[in-house]
Amino acid sequence: MKRFAAITAAALGALLATSVGALAGDVSCASSLSGTINGNVDVPPNMTCTLTDVAVTGNVTVDRNAFLTVNGGTISGNVQGENCFIVNLFADPAGDPLVVGGNVQIGNCAGPSGASVAHGPVTIDGDFHCHNNKAPCTADGVTIGGNVEVTNNEFNEADFGFTNNVSNNTITGNLQCEGNDPAPFPYDGPNTVGGQKLGQCAADLGF
Repeated sequence: MKRFAAITAAALGALLATSVGALAGDVSCASSLSGTINGNVDVPPNMTCTLTDVAVTGNVTVDRNAFLTVNGGTISGNVQGENCFIVNLFADPAGDPLVVGGNVQIGNCAGPSGASVAHGPVTIDGDFHCHNNKAPCTADGVTIGGNVEVTNNEFNEADFGFTNNVSNNTITGNLQCEGNDPAPFPYDGPNTVGGQKLGQCAADLGF
């Protein structure tokens, strides 16, 4: 079964998050952080950031070729990766949930990215858009308050066997999949969708 495996989380698991207590203002993250950030977080170009059990009151932005892993906590705003390397959204390894209050958008990135309940609950209150990535995209077991669009994501042999996986999500709005190669498959079961299932995800048969 080809699922969204937490290879990146495993690679970074040895890094201990640096507790920041409470910071006011925008923060640049090029290592690992935990605690409260009363502002936005930016991952600079070519840098790697791990956020563990954070409370971010603003947005999280992932710049060109940058790598973000979130392990649990609350992000009140949006998570946006554009031309990034990888964006991975998880609960923390102890099972403490991750909640994103805004939207998640991952676009034109190089590595396998997405959101998964590999460790525990993940909730995205807004939309989830994953588009034009050069590697597979995953939404697996996530509760999503808006719409889901998974479009034009590719597969290549360097992706360690991962493929586009849209599985077992609870989606309030619509689920639309278009132009992905290969088409997303619900490896971990069909999606529960309040709106419509469209395009490549219309059948959503599961096992």
